[in-house]
Amino acid sequence: FRASELNGVLLFNGQNGKKDFISLTLVSGYVELRFNTGSGTGTLTSKVRIEPGKWHQLIVTRNRRTGMLSVDGESHVNGESPPGTDGLNLDTDLFIGGVPDELQQDVKER
Repeated sequence: FRASELNGVLLFNGQNGKKDFISLTLVSGYVELRFNTGSGTGTLTSKVRIEPGKWHQLIVTRNRRTGMLSVDGESHVNGESPPGTDGLNLDTDLFIGGVPDELQQDVKER
């Protein structure tokens, strides 16, 4: 991916009015993977800071409560969401590269 700014949404999918979601965002230049399967949010943050305008390689996996991300070949950052539930129940559209204005606040709160 190639970002033009240090903050923004790369990917978002959620459950209308409920807890479940998955998002990839840029926060002050770091990639953040956040997901909630219903029992709490797991957050993983890259160790590598992206440079706007430069191409970057991003690898992301999530299996049940476990996630992994890596930016530009860094060591894998691993993490989990809290125990209780394992699957994502998603019913919004899948958004890549941003979200509509009406979902901006929802994404920020999650």
